[in-house]
Amino acid sequence: MTGFQAGAQPTADDPHTLVFSIAAVLCLLLPVITVGSKRDLGWQRKVYWGSTFGSAACVFVASLPNIATGLIFVVFVLFITTVRAYFASQYIKIGGHVIAFHSAPDPARHDDVAALEDDQPYSPSVSAAKMWWLMVIAVGVIGSGNMWAYVVDREDLRYGILGLGIVVAAAVLYGIGDAMHLQRIARGQYLQFAVLALVSAGIFPVLYVIAHWVTLRVKKSS
Repeated sequence: MTGFQAGAQPTADDPHTLVFSIAAVLCLLLPVITVGSKRDLGWQRKVYWGSTFGSAACVFVASLPNIATGLIFVVFVLFITTVRAYFASQYIKIGGHVIAFHSAPDPARHDDVAALEDDQPYSPSVSAAKMWWLMVIAVGVIGSGNMWAYVVDREDLRYGILGLGIVVAAAVLYGIGDAMHLQRIARGQYLQFAVLALVSAGIFPVLYVIAHWVTLRVKKSS
């Protein structure tokens, strides 16, 4: 019998489990009050992270006396709230620096096409560097990871096809997309491009460059 099996498991029939589980959910819903709020960002951060840690504390207490289960739920709550904060807000601030996928709007920036640099961002708030590091995770880790898992184990062809499909689709779509906007290869993000080339055994860069070259020729000839 393992330690997980030996420990008493929390159940919905246990009053303290039910009460603290409901409290955890209510804590996660608390940041709704910040939607459309005119209060400053600092106040919104306090509400968000206060509710996050409150929810984490509640799920831990709800899991007692099984400490291992409680810690798993705590990690899960912290993970999902941190991921949401990174991709959908400006709530992560460490050492005076905001860490977020979307950059905060710059009031000094104008929508003058002539003022843009050669390597344009993918949107006003998503830089090329951020997008290509995200590509390294999505395509390099998930796509190439599944592809190589099949190559090594030869167990489930579906995972191999899924991984290869992610690599191929991303390479072709981004090659076409960057060329349509008259951007150079990988919008100048050569480090991320090299990492993707390495983990995909050259498949990603070859397909990307072909798609980019063909699209440029078609666009310039039209």
